This record gives sequence, structure tokens and C-alpha cells, in this order.
Amino acid sequence: MMNCVVVSNQAANNGGGVYLDSGASLLHSVVTNNTAGDHGGGLYMLNGGQVEHSRIVDNRTLTNKGGGVYA
Repeated sequence: MMNCVVVSNQAANNGGGVYLDSGASLLHSVVTNNTAGDHGGGLYMLNGGQVEHSRIVDNRTLTNKGGGVYA
């Protein structure tokens, strides 16, 4: 993902805003005000990946870890 704004999204489980898998990247983006039921309110990263020049703020989980980022 590049040059994206991800705002006010929800997921029942992981990755309320963004779910990255297998080395995917989040570049030059904003992830804010997202909610996940389990892990990674803003960003859930599975099997590695890359985050550069991005803002991940004001995200939350309802039950577990990684309100902003879970990697």
C-alpha cells in the first residue's frame, strides 16, 4: 500500500485498519481511528513486512494487544 489514508474501519478479529501478510509494505500512508476485536487495531502484520514514512495513530483493540501495531 502506498500513499493511502485508512480511517475509521473495524475488523472483528485482526487488522482493523490494515492487514499485511507475507512481506507486504505500507509506505507514505496514514492509519488512524481504526478498531480490531483482537489484535492490531491500526495494523496487523503477519510473516514480516515493511512500514516506512507512515503515521499510525489513535487506533485500538477491544480485547488483546497491539492497539496501534501488532507484528
